[in-house]
Amino acid sequence: MPMRKLKPTIAALGCALLAACAAPPSSPNAGPGPVPAGGAAAGALFSQVCVANAGNLSGAASTLATLPFTQNANTGTYYHNRLNLSFNLARGECSLVFISDDPTPAMEFQAGAEATGINADVRADFTVRAYGDQTITNVRLTQ
Repeated sequence: MPMRKLKPTIAALGCALLAACAAPPSSPNAGPGPVPAGGAAAGALFSQVCVANAGNLSGAASTLATLPFTQNANTGTYYHNRLNLSFNLARGECSLVFISDDPTPAMEFQAGAEATGINADVRADFTVRAYGDQTITNVRLTQ
């Protein structure tokens, strides 16, 4: 095959591979992982996905594509493959929900968020409630 014809073929293949990498796996059966998430891990992921991409939900989706998440094909929610943790990118907001064994996940969440080194002056709504002998935490980035 002449080189002139090979270059467009290689370029098309490269673009197709990049497009395939830009989205996380998708499944109609995707759901929360079996392991309770610690507040520190949740905080680090929130900073990486929501804070670093504040105001840019497509950037948040691209970040999730590089992490161990599967998107539920029916709801659009991104579920961590191992941790009981999920992200929702809807209505112009980036939100995180996680189940933890920690009765006070807020302090650990803050430590995890700060450990990422992403320094941003952002506001987030933070709700914690009892969930049996665990806690369920919802964090929503507000602009």
